[in-house]
Formats: sequence, structure tokens, C-alpha cells
Amino acid sequence: ESPEDAIEYRQAAFKLVGNVFGSRLGDVARGDVEYDAEAVKQNAATLKVLMNLPWDGFGEGTQGGNAEDKVWSNKADFDEKAEASIKAVAALDEAAQSGDLNKFKAAFADAGKSCKTCHDSYRKK
Repeated sequence: ESPEDAIEYRQAAFKLVGNVFGSRLGDVARGDVEYDAEAVKQNAATLKVLMNLPWDGFGEGTQGGNAEDKVWSNKADFDEKAEASIKAVAALDEAAQSGDLNKFKAAFADAGKSCKTCHDSYRKK
């Protein structure tokens, strides 16, 4: 795999994550779309799978794209933040599967904070 392929892969994976998290689930969490428990459950389950995809695209020698170089110079911290985001999305899925809108909204906010922590540290502005 070339560095360009890795960059393209992780960017495509994050685009899917962003679509499901930011639009499909985010619209519900913000109250822009009426709550449909089954749709939220399905989208949260999809997001849980998607959230595991991008990280393989951050191998050694794949610098570039929207990732700061410190992803590779501070890999342990980056990996820790990635794992925290995966866990936060798993908790979001669990809350969504409960069918409780308030639990979903709280877990959505927590997942957003986790993702933002990584973006603030490792994504180019």
C-alpha cells in the first residue's frame, strides 16, 4: 500500500464516519430531525463498525493528508485518543440500542467530545 492509498483510505473512512455521526445521528441529537428509535439504532450500529476502520490508514510512512505530523511522532497518545473514540462510539451505540433518547443524546455528546479531542490535537486546521 502506498502512502497515498493509506491517506485516501483513512479520509474515505472518516468521511463515512462524519456522515453517520454528524448528519444522521447529529441531526437527531440536535433536534433537527424527529427521533426515530429504529433509525438511530441502525445508524449507531453502523457507526460502531465504521469507527474501527480509519486507524489502519495511519501506518508508518503514511504522513500527509489532514493529519498533523505529530500523529507519528506522538503515536502512543494518538493511539490512546483513537481507542477512546472507539470506546465512546461503542457507548453511543449501547445508549442508542436502549431506545432512550436522553441516554442517546448524552452519549452522543460524549462521543463528540472524544472525537474533538483527537481532532484538536492531530488534525490540520
